[in-house]
Amino acid sequence: MLATVIFVLEQALVFLPNVQLTVFLLVLYSKTLGFRKTVIILTIYFILDMLIGIGGPMMLAYIPFMYIGWLLIPITMCTIFKNVNNEHLLALISAGLSFTYCWIFIIPSMILFEIPFLGYLIADIPFEVILASSSYISVLFLYKPLMKIFKEVLQIERIL
Repeated sequence: MLATVIFVLEQALVFLPNVQLTVFLLVLYSKTLGFRKTVIILTIYFILDMLIGIGGPMMLAYIPFMYIGWLLIPITMCTIFKNVNNEHLLALISAGLSFTYCWIFIIPSMILFEIPFLGYLIADIPFEVILASSSYISVLFLYKPLMKIFKEVLQIERIL
């Protein structure tokens, strides 16, 4: 169900390039559910996204890079940043992870399309800034209130 939330929100925002809540939700899930459950959610979401959003045979080469990019969020949130719970710091980290996610695509773009590194980077900067900004803003304003609600729901679920 949580994978569906990511997928539906991403599809609802598809008309706004690179504006999404995926990074925020992966941060929230990582912090509340832990690494294993978040990776399961991420994998289900990823499969849904690949079934619906794949853009032709050349895009298949991007799949492993995209998955690795998304995996970096639960990996870092459950290891390096596992003790970070301040929404301001998490917002900055999320923005950084958004840039990292975007930069991962440089590798297949250079190999498949022979796009020069600097040319790709310059052309992609506006989209990187949009993703990083939407990640930063969503974590900054939604993390604390939704973390509280999410924890309450998890407590109720444990009682039942």
